[in-house]
Amino acid sequence: MKLFIGSQQRNAIQKVITVGLLVVILIQFFAVSLHAATSTTRDPNSPYCKPTVLTALKLAAKEGNNAARSELGLLLLHGHCIKQDVEAGLSHLITASKDGHTASALILGELYANNAFPLFNPSFARQYFLVAAKNGSAQAQHKLGLMLLRGEGGGIVVETGLYWLTTAASQGDAFSAVVLGMLHQRGYFGVPKNICLAGDWYEAGLLMGASMAHDLLEKISKSTDCF
Repeated sequence: MKLFIGSQQRNAIQKVITVGLLVVILIQFFAVSLHAATSTTRDPNSPYCKPTVLTALKLAAKEGNNAARSELGLLLLHGHCIKQDVEAGLSHLITASKDGHTASALILGELYANNAFPLFNPSFARQYFLVAAKNGSAQAQHKLGLMLLRGEGGGIVVETGLYWLTTAASQGDAFSAVVLGMLHQRGYFGVPKNICLAGDWYEAGLLMGASMAHDLLEKISKSTDCF
């Protein structure tokens, strides 16, 4: 991320922009009606509520800094320290995503994939997850893989769905490895059943830290001679 504000202000912002904050913002936003999106919330402890920080963020976004566009977009969606403006918030995120900003594409995918979002659109979600997936986001790869297997936002594409789940797992995404094991064990969504391959994926998930893979692996090991 480029230094578009002072170092002290930047350090304060970095403490706020975490996965936890993004999740809180998105969850709270999902419950907001577009027709009532006019509120503003102010947290005296939030660096964003300091005029100098907010001004610097707006300036950086205007100058084309994608990280700033993404942050400002979230603030506008949530109405945090600034008047809530859903259209403007989405516009900033979309612009950043088109410019290759992975986090913005992932956020847009999450928004459009959630049926509590007033503009719920699985097709859009699939498009934005694809952008983030191509940019290397394991989270987007996992979600895109599942959408393709389920046919959400478009047709069912089993081979491509498995490809993205496998790509996510290869990056160390333990849950993707476990899901691949379940798919091959049960033959869900038209995936060919292969108990031995399922066991391989459970083992991989276990090595990556997915404790749930232990019981799954133990169950199938009793019914096959693959291990």
